[in-house]
Amino acid sequence: MARKDNRGQRVVLEHDVFYIIAHTHDVLLHAGKNKTYASTNEKYHGINRQEVKVLIYLEFGPPKIFQCNNGNDFKGEVLRIVEFYWIILIYGRP
Repeated sequence: MARKDNRGQRVVLEHDVFYIIAHTHDVLLHAGKNKTYASTNEKYHGINRQEVKVLIYLEFGPPKIFQCNNGNDFKGEVLRIVEFYWIILIYGRP
């Protein structure tokens, strides 16, 4: 298994990164990339935010629903991405 660094975190081997991120994401009930990164960062050393973002996107795909408080937040390129991936926009309070 992985050894611990000086902060008590486990040092992750490169071939274990995907399993750790996917498992943490499942345990958090698919809470999102930010919470998944925060949780993995507390326990493990060697997993960066970009790896979490990419692996969650590759494993689970783009989000199916975007929610925002008004339509002015999503303009231009974001709307093109939303249309390309058939993502549903919900306008209103989160």
